[in-house]
Parts: sequence; structure tokens; C-alpha cells
Amino acid sequence: MSEAETVLNEVHDGIATVKINRPEMRNALSSVAANRLHDLWGEVDADKNVRVAILTLADCGTFCAGLDLREALRVKKEEGVDIVTKMKDPFHGRQCRVAKPIIAAMTGHLIAGGMMLSLNSDLPVGLKGTQAGIAETRIAGRGSP
Repeated sequence: MSEAETVLNEVHDGIATVKINRPEMRNALSSVAANRLHDLWGEVDADKNVRVAILTLADCGTFCAGLDLREALRVKKEEGVDIVTKMKDPFHGRQCRVAKPIIAAMTGHLIAGGMMLSLNSDLPVGLKGTQAGIAETRIAGRGSP
């Protein structure tokens, strides 16, 4: 999958639909997908035709499973570095600076970084049955800034 395909952006009638597109990985964010998402927030901000953005997902039952832990383990093993060193914005701060409102349209479940994406949105909306959580409080993860 190319970088552009990991997170999609479509603008129609003033609405930017930003879609995490990694259903085979439960929409977990690889370093490529996280960097693409960072860049797309800049595009949304710069596009004068966009009035609102909707952050959504490729349908797989998971809004976002957070960081791609398989990639994180591989990068640590092969390169000896933490995966966050490969990300422009590992804690999604750019999303908080988008001047236009962001609606997180969630279905299924979300955890860790997926929860951070929802919290960084102006209006998180979950369909009935959506479940969210942060595991860091139990397993001493990275947390948030």
C-alpha cells in the first residue's frame, strides 16, 4: 500500500473526509500513516474550500487500534530506535491546531492512539456500541503530552 493510500482525503461540498485506511491492521497507525495524517491536517487547514473535516475509518470494526505495535517492534529490533523517531508528530498535536472543526466519526472500538485521535477532535461521535479506552494507565505506555 502506498503512503497516500494509508490515510485518504476526499473533499466534497466543503467537507474533507479523512479516512484511516489500514483495515488489515485494524487501522493501527504505522509511521507512514501517522506522517500522512500529519500532512493531511496541513492540507485541510490550507484548503479554503474546506469548512469541516470528518475523521473516519476503513470499515473493519476498529476506528483505530493506536500505534502499529508490530512495526514498532520491528523498527526497534532492526534499527535499534523507537518508532516515534520516525514520526513527524507522534502525539497528534497538529490535529489540535487545525483551524476548522474536526468530527471524529467512530464505530467499533478504539484504544490508545485511536483514543487520542478522538480526544483531539472537536466533536467525537461514536455509533451505538462504540467502545474506547486508554491502556496506558494499566500497562505504563507512553501516555499523552
